[in-house]
Amino acid sequence: LPLPDLVPVAGLASLQARLWGAPAALDLQGQASLRGLALGDLAFASPLQGPVRFSSSQGLVVDLEGGRDRLWVATQRADRDIDVLIRGGEAYAAGYTQGDRFFAELQQVPLDGLKLPQTSIDGLSTISGTVETATVQGNWRQPNFAADFDILNPGLGYLRLRTVEVAQTDPDSSTEEEPMLPLVTRYGRLRGRVSYADDVVSLI
Repeated sequence: LPLPDLVPVAGLASLQARLWGAPAALDLQGQASLRGLALGDLAFASPLQGPVRFSSSQGLVVDLEGGRDRLWVATQRADRDIDVLIRGGEAYAAGYTQGDRFFAELQQVPLDGLKLPQTSIDGLSTISGTVETATVQGNWRQPNFAADFDILNPGLGYLRLRTVEVAQTDPDSSTEEEPMLPLVTRYGRLRGRVSYADDVVSLI
């Protein structure tokens, strides 16, 4: 599969399978095992194991599971060229391609742990935060994309918007001795839409 060179990937895969048929009509069935899978610092259960099936007429299906974690890939499903589902702990990503178009949904993805490429600006080189939800769609060849996102505790280098607990006082009180009300959680959150087209990035 064409994977973007953005996130370091580690792991050791093994496959036991039976292959038969003419070169133009091959069939494969077997079992695969993936040990030590990690996307950046996001480590998956080890091993992930499950069936692998391929036929010239029905495409490829890989379904590996371990504990709550799962890696599922399928091709030639209805009008979709490639379907992907990845679940590691609380992190979840699912997407598919149709020709040059791609679509994806993300939930609880830790940007810190993915070790995304750093910028060249001193002090603003690392991206941090947790993508609570995001939907992305775009075109591989144009290229362009648009994403709606909700990020908790976002950060860019030393610039960070963090969740904190703050003390509040009764606004109707006129005495300095008035006891403080319980702590209130203020969430550091960034919501919006980012798009890229014609070499221009827009953030709303």
